[in-house]
Amino acid sequence: MSSPRQVRKPSWNREISATRRRELERLSSQKRRLTALFLAGDDREPKLFDEEDREALAVVFSVIVDADFAFKRLAALQSERAQWSEWFGLTTMISANMDSIGKAKWTLEHGIGGCKVDRSLPLPKSLSVLIREHSELFKLIAKSGGDDTERARRVLRILQLELIWFGQMW
Repeated sequence: MSSPRQVRKPSWNREISATRRRELERLSSQKRRLTALFLAGDDREPKLFDEEDREALAVVFSVIVDADFAFKRLAALQSERAQWSEWFGLTTMISANMDSIGKAKWTLEHGIGGCKVDRSLPLPKSLSVLIREHSELFKLIAKSGGDDTERARRVLRILQLELIWFGQMW
């Protein structure tokens, strides 16, 4: 008599490791903190950001946090296959959230005086320069305090860098 055949569970059904769970919780916490930090200045009536704008900004900060994490992983990964997987995941995420990125960009540019994407800035000379600038700006927007308009400009520049990266990779 033969033994019953074991059925393998699909990979999407496996439990995630404790390390990965902590990593996901940290990223989620970062997203919530950045969104709250950014919207803290919008506390008077009438509000600059309506509910739809707030949702778009939450998505944008999710993209920014995930992109920062992906860029760090891309720099650390050695395997071409692992790099491609990270690259593909990031481009897919940006593509899937293009509507929210566009809405948040429009609201920031038109709702905050003097807050425009500076299109005269030179394009990054390489992906490593782009990733380094993204990381530096990410650290600056994550600091509490400071000028809200400057923070919004930095968010727009981060989005500009991500869209440049997306355009180069897509």
